[in-house]
Amino acid sequence: MIYALEWAQDSLDGDMQQLGAADPVGLALLNELFDVLEQSEIVCERLAESNYDRITPHPKLNTCAVQTFCDAGYNICRIKVWHRDGGLPAFRVLYGVDHSTHSRRIVILGVMGRSVDYEIDSEFGERIREDYENIGIPRIPGRH
Repeated sequence: MIYALEWAQDSLDGDMQQLGAADPVGLALLNELFDVLEQSEIVCERLAESNYDRITPHPKLNTCAVQTFCDAGYNICRIKVWHRDGGLPAFRVLYGVDHSTHSRRIVILGVMGRSVDYEIDSEFGERIREDYENIGIPRIPGRH
């Protein structure tokens, strides 16, 4: 089952500009992660499973569902990556998973600071939910 990779481009561009201004090394790691996602159908397939660990090659990454969003009916997960030295950057990536039969896709929704909680009613959480809805990713049945 092949999943296409898509981007919530306008929102993501703003997130990346903020990250680049605050953490150029983190931005380089994020770009490296995005290159891996664009080049590997296998990694995208694993992102669709929502719980995935990729130890090698670099960048090391881990994914899991974001329970606060899932409880509200949004199929949203996060990607956590590590620097080569094993340190964690100051960000996480949120993405939506569309398992519908007509368009199986992974949609990168945004980049959030590690110090920010997964609050769906925060300004960032509202933006993520709005992008999710506008992009047309179906909600989780029975949870909204």
